[in-house]
Amino acid sequence: MLFDLFFKNFLFKIFLSIISGVFGVLSFSPYNIWPIAIISLVILFKLIYESNIKESCLISFFWGFGFYGTGISWIYISLIKFGGLSKILSIIIFIFFIIYLSLYIVLFGFLFKKYFFKKNILNCLFNIPGLWIVLDYFRSSFFTGFPWLQFGYSQINSPLNFIAPILGFEFITFLIVMISSFFYFFKNKLYLFLYFFLFFLFSFFLKNIYWYYPIKNDYIKVTLIQGNEKNLITYNIKDIKKKINVYYKYTKPVLGKSKIIIWPESIIPNNIINQKNLLYFLNKIMYLKNTILITGIISSKRNLKNFINFNSVIFLGKSLIIKSINNIIYKKYHLVPFGEYIPMKLILYPLLKLINFPMENFSKGNYLQSPQNICNKNFLTILCYEVIFSEQIKNNFSSQVDFLLTLSNNSWFGNSIEPWQHYQMACMRSLELGRSMLYCSNNGITAIINPDGSCQKKISQFISKSLTLNIIRYKGITPYSKFKIIPIKIFVIIFIIISIFLKKLYKIFN
Repeated sequence: MLFDLFFKNFLFKIFLSIISGVFGVLSFSPYNIWPIAIISLVILFKLIYESNIKESCLISFFWGFGFYGTGISWIYISLIKFGGLSKILSIIIFIFFIIYLSLYIVLFGFLFKKYFFKKNILNCLFNIPGLWIVLDYFRSSFFTGFPWLQFGYSQINSPLNFIAPILGFEFITFLIVMISSFFYFFKNKLYLFLYFFLFFLFSFFLKNIYWYYPIKNDYIKVTLIQGNEKNLITYNIKDIKKKINVYYKYTKPVLGKSKIIIWPESIIPNNIINQKNLLYFLNKIMYLKNTILITGIISSKRNLKNFINFNSVIFLGKSLIIKSINNIIYKKYHLVPFGEYIPMKLILYPLLKLINFPMENFSKGNYLQSPQNICNKNFLTILCYEVIFSEQIKNNFSSQVDFLLTLSNNSWFGNSIEPWQHYQMACMRSLELGRSMLYCSNNGITAIINPDGSCQKKISQFISKSLTLNIIRYKGITPYSKFKIIPIKIFVIIFIIISIFLKKLYKIFN
């Protein structure tokens, strides 16, 4: 066939690998064309299979370059907008980061071609998807981790989403890679389609099992406010007052009507020490109106030498007198590299200082923090970037949690796809844990997410508006929240054992 002849041309393979990588991004939000994830991987597998090891590594690299270069292009925007760097320097930093991420795909292509290229049921069912999961795990862990664009998230609206409350998005990724390997490796397509017909029929029954249930007549009225402010973090007193006035304009009409009012991250960007008068003023108003205000703040704590800062969430209106502000806050654990702290500080700090890169110096909060009890409801707080770290959220979750709460600042990324990807991952957290989420952002998206991962109500990007709704409390516990990441770790261990065994067996018989 003409298409197979093209596949033998190496330059065509490189071109197709880039295109299929770019194509894979369409499976994620805001595009949400979930079958494209499988198509993109099928093309990658065919390209690797039809090439030698050296070509496979190059093909994998260019697939990753197309995939990450398109899917996280918003990093370039943040370097320009937040970093204040020149376009050339921003491009250089962005390219180096994309190269780093693409090396994981290179390692996949190398190991795939060297050990798992044979078309057999064991490779399709276990080895190839297991290898992908292992490398996803390393990417999510090394250098603080960057667990972005994992294919499990792309299936939030697909027939596979029923897996999330049982085994989590990681196992959905496993299934996507497994399905892709089946599509390419199996010659008997009739058998293949029969297999997947039975699989999706089985999924239909599992999809109708609800691990959680609503508590009748047990709800709370909340208001989420999206101010759509133009500026980023500012320490100018006039700018802060202007920002507060925007949010107070939407707050005033619902005081005493909504039990909880939520402002997003970075609305009070100045240090808590410098904003005590404002905080006491807001706290008194909220207390007298029987309303709780939740918003972001920078908190401080004195250590032996000086003050250390935390990116925090504060809860105002719980009592008239605030004895200790530090006792009514949540402190962020997972900090944004280069945005909130400098990784490998001894090496990178002098270099970043040389190029005048703006550097924050936040400290981590505790990994485990108790849910906040607000109006007799328990809220599990997640601050912005943390929503993508599923393991931390699961370890802080218990059956006593009533709602998930996320405050975010997406203004760093302009009119890009980042806020939609971030929101999609937040939806997956609700689906995995079976709880409604209050997701509040400064310039979009702001939403109330149902326990099944669907949107109950939202405010789109770049709109200044408030969202008021009665949200029902749910109870029950999903298998995934109970067993956490243990099942997928067992799969990884079995995968490694089988891989070692097969390698030794191969040497014996050859």
